[in-house]
Amino acid sequence: MNRWTRPTAILLSALLAAAGAFAQSLAREIPADARPARLVVTLAPQVLVNGQPAQLSPGARIRDTRNLLVLSASLTGQDLPVALRRDTLGLVHEVWLLTEAEYARLPRR
Repeated sequence: MNRWTRPTAILLSALLAAAGAFAQSLAREIPADARPARLVVTLAPQVLVNGQPAQLSPGARIRDTRNLLVLSASLTGQDLPVALRRDTLGLVHEVWLLTEAEYARLPRR
């Protein structure tokens, strides 16, 4: 027994298409106070920021180029271009992974 009528199927496909278009239009926003850096996760939560030892905060969030959260352990040993923000204690708290082109466009401070 098929409960899908033709108008219901058309409405559902239109809604899915609209949702996909909306999701593609969302742009990733990196805060203006985020600093560009090179990040290497040595052994989480230990990291190197521009070659200097640092540590990830307990609630650190790392976002990839699609703005999805990434676990720090999956990045171990990679030299990555990032934009980052630190918390009040100086620990790395928010990280956005960048493409090399995005990294080159960020202003250096």
